[in-house]
Amino acid sequence: MLKLLCSGGKDGSEQMESEACENNRSKELISSVLADLSDCLTSEATCSLGIELCRLVIILLAYIASSGKLGYEVLLGPVNARGASFLEMIMEVLASQMQYETQELLKERCLVMREALILLNRLASHTNYSKPTLEMLTRSKICATLTIDVANRLPQIQMANDLAELAQKFRSRVYAFLEEKPLAVE
Repeated sequence: MLKLLCSGGKDGSEQMESEACENNRSKELISSVLADLSDCLTSEATCSLGIELCRLVIILLAYIASSGKLGYEVLLGPVNARGASFLEMIMEVLASQMQYETQELLKERCLVMREALILLNRLASHTNYSKPTLEMLTRSKICATLTIDVANRLPQIQMANDLAELAQKFRSRVYAFLEEKPLAVE
């Protein structure tokens, strides 16, 4: 009787159906939020606000990833119409911000590159997440080429010492992974 009262007067099957419906709504809402976040994480960010938005999304994704396996899996799953993961999109943002050689928005670009490299290095050095992270970044020919290009070019760009150090660490991790597992891209 107490169970019936706590469930709002619904019997067991009605309660399960209600919970399943609520679960589906929650999943749809989460998927919608992740899709919206992926829209914010654009490699075409060229204004101060666009670059800042990318940086904040990367910080949020780092927080999500720090929550454990389920949070980390958010970074691996496809989140946009073309099936790219957040990791792939972060790599695209990193590559796009490297291309600009002008002093315009240099501080903002350095900040977004720093956050991206902190997250990528954290994942690439994690005992459980290193291999899947680097596999994701090298699974397709396009992403592998982009990852290797970023790993090669980023340490050569004139930037703050901490950013150069992060870039060098990322490069080392990418090349250590590639030495262990040669590319077999799709």
